[in-house]
Formats: sequence, structure tokens, C-alpha cells
Amino acid sequence: MFRMIMSALARSWVHHKTILSCVALFTGSWIFFLANISSPAFLYWDEQHYIPAARQLVAGLPNENLQHPPLGKELIALGMLVAGDSPVGWRLLVSMFGSLSLVCIFLWAIALFDDERPAWLAAWLTLVNQFLYVESRSANLDTFTNAFVFAALACYTQTWLEFRATTQRWLVYLTGLFFGLGAACKWVAIVPWAMSICLVIAIRLFQAWKVSFANPKTTDWYRLDLWRHVWVRHWLLGLLIIPVLIYYLTFVLAYGRVGILQFLEMQLQAFVALASAKQEAILVSHWASWPLGLHPIYYLFLAGASNTAEIICLIGNPLILWLGFLSTLVCAWDWIANRRYDAFLISVFYFGMYLCWAVSSRDTMYYYYYPSIMILGVAIAYVLFRTRLSRIPWLPFATIASCSIIFVLLIPISSSASGVTSSQYDRLMVFTSWRISSRWQARDFTHIVIEPGKAGTWLGR
Repeated sequence: MFRMIMSALARSWVHHKTILSCVALFTGSWIFFLANISSPAFLYWDEQHYIPAARQLVAGLPNENLQHPPLGKELIALGMLVAGDSPVGWRLLVSMFGSLSLVCIFLWAIALFDDERPAWLAAWLTLVNQFLYVESRSANLDTFTNAFVFAALACYTQTWLEFRATTQRWLVYLTGLFFGLGAACKWVAIVPWAMSICLVIAIRLFQAWKVSFANPKTTDWYRLDLWRHVWVRHWLLGLLIIPVLIYYLTFVLAYGRVGILQFLEMQLQAFVALASAKQEAILVSHWASWPLGLHPIYYLFLAGASNTAEIICLIGNPLILWLGFLSTLVCAWDWIANRRYDAFLISVFYFGMYLCWAVSSRDTMYYYYYPSIMILGVAIAYVLFRTRLSRIPWLPFATIASCSIIFVLLIPISSSASGVTSSQYDRLMVFTSWRISSRWQARDFTHIVIEPGKAGTWLGR
């Protein structure tokens, strides 16, 4: 079976050059994420929830964190078994999956563009979007989820280009496998999983009705011969049975023998815990503000007696945020005007994972934009390589350089490893809404500490 899977992948997009690119991308980014990852040397932000849960799994004790499925916490626990119950152990597997997320974005872009040049651009812009760097250095569940989701999207997208029966079917099965693993980390993975199912149903209905475009092209998002070797039973196995089974098995791995009724009761408990969770008002931001990046979240802010502070702020690279959002609109237009499947998949999954929060009854926070911002580099690559801008050969290099410079400038407030002076902080906080304010200090956050005598130096004015 393993040889069949590898053979199917090899006939898709995994060639020798692509494998070397993936290895280089993974190795380089993981070394980058691991640098000074032991800082801070204490639990901060969501680590205060997930590290105790991982410790309970290691000790074989009942898990008190009921809000999320167990796989992400199991992976954190694995890192602690490898590197010890220490800052490095807490964050080891998360940093590795941050690099795997980058590799999956690269493979997804290859499936979209069938070209490594835009794939490299997409991967680099994803690396410097600031979200990935911050989240890959903190013990959280979202980075695990993203890695599995984008692995699923890479396999799913490849089915548009693959015409061999066995390969198409294995890609469908792998799509379901990765969606199941993603959902077993955090339920947000259900959104792209459900979207993929809905797309299959819609396209199959169009094919049953013999709908066709005038002057059909191989780049069309819909074709009469699309998925001609994948039948209903293959879709049911790939997008329903496999992911549900994988999801269930992660509970068995964490808790031992789990009956169906007990399993369903666990899902109800998680739903109730999520539905009843309330966030501090300072953390809540409206979903419509996320593409502009005007309301960052401070994961850590320690300002002591000196004129420096240790800061971890999830702010996002503003150039990627703004250019990326405009690029998704271009993708949406190109899907409608030119019927391109790459523009279709980029815009559908971006807006689907973003706008799902518009109908959510939960308090929303800026870091919920994490899966969507991972797509912005791919959208920018589309604009620079699939539109008239592709005629300007220096534009991709200028984009990489400008986005990278902004990312480097943001590193002091992205990692607590180096202190930030008040003058540096003032230069970086271009907008008033970016600054920390007394509203943050007034909350009971163990990760927000400002010496009373230094309040006037740091707090928003």
C-alpha cells in the first residue's frame, strides 16, 4: 500500500527537483524557527492551556482541556517526551509543523501553477507574513491544523491536473486523511473539509446535467471530464469514511478504548465548552478589520525597570496583508472572467476560511485569520505570474525584498529573545491601534506586565 501511495505521488508533482526544494525549505525554515525558541522560559498565551493538557496526556491522567480534539495536544506531548518538559520541548513539534506548513504551501502552489517559480514566491511570502513565525514558536494547536489542511488542499488541487485513475483516487484518499488529521487538532479544519465536499457535489451535479462552457479549456475550474475516474464510492471513502475514522482513532490513541456513545459525548462536551467560552473584550476584534491588520494581539509584553521590553505581538506583515487581500479580489475576478481553476481555488478557500467567522456566534479574535493569511502569499504569486504583471520581470524580486525588509523590522516585536527599546517601539507602531494601551494592562493577563513607573513610556497615548 505504501508503495502505491508513493507511486501515485511521484506521478503527480513530486519530482527530484521538487523533493530537494521541499527538503531545503523545511530544513532552512525549521532552523530559523528554532533559533532562541526557549525564550520566553515560561508559559504564555495559549500555552497556559495546552501545556498542562499535554502534561496530563504524558502522565496518563484525565485531560481537563475539553474544548479541542486531542491530536494537537498529543503532538505537543510528543515534543515534551523528546526534548523534556522545558520551553524547547513545549514548542519543538509546533516549530516543526510550522516548517511543514511552509512545505505544504509550496506543494499546493505547485499543484495550482505547475511551476516552481510562483511556488517559491508563495512560500517565501508565507515565511515572512509574521503570523507563521510567531505561531510556529508558541505551543498552540493552529499550526498543526494548518499543516494538515494545506497538505489536504495540495492533494485536492492536484486532482484537477491528474488524469490517471489510480493516482486520482489516491489523491482523494490522502485529501481525506489530512482533513481528518486537521480536524483532530482543531475543528476549524472542518470548514475547508466541508467546502471540498460541497465543491464535489456541485461539480458532480453540473456534470450530471451535462453543463459545459463554450470553448472549454484545460485551465477551466469546471470540466465535463473532471474526476472521470473518481466515482461516488471513492468520494465517500476519501472525504467521509477516512477522515471520520482518522478523527475517531486520535481519541482512541489519547484515551484508550472509546465507545461510540462515549465518543459522541466527548464531541458534545467540546461543543458546549466552545460555545460557552467568552473572551476578554480587549482580545475581541471584528472579522472585517482583519485584512487591514489594525488590531494586533499582544501575546507577551514585559516592560521592567530598564528602558526595554520583551514583546511578542501578532501583527502580521502589513504589506502582505494589504497586497494579499487585493490579490484575492483579482483571483475572484479572474475566476469569473477567465474561469481559471487556480484563481477559483485560491479565492474560494481564502474567502471560505475567512468569511466563515462572519456567521459565527463566537467572540472573534485576530489570530483566527491565521489560516486565511497563509493563502495570501499564494494569491500574490498568482497576480505576479498569471496576470499582465507577469510582463514585469523584476516585480517578484521587488515584492520579496520589500516584504522581507518589513518582516525583519518586525522581528524585535515578534520574538522575546531580544529586548525592544521604547524608541524602537515608537518607530514600529505606525498606527495608534497597534500600540499597547492601558486597556491591556488593566486585564488580568500574566503575560502583560508593565512597571507602574514606566507606564507613560509604553502605553498608547
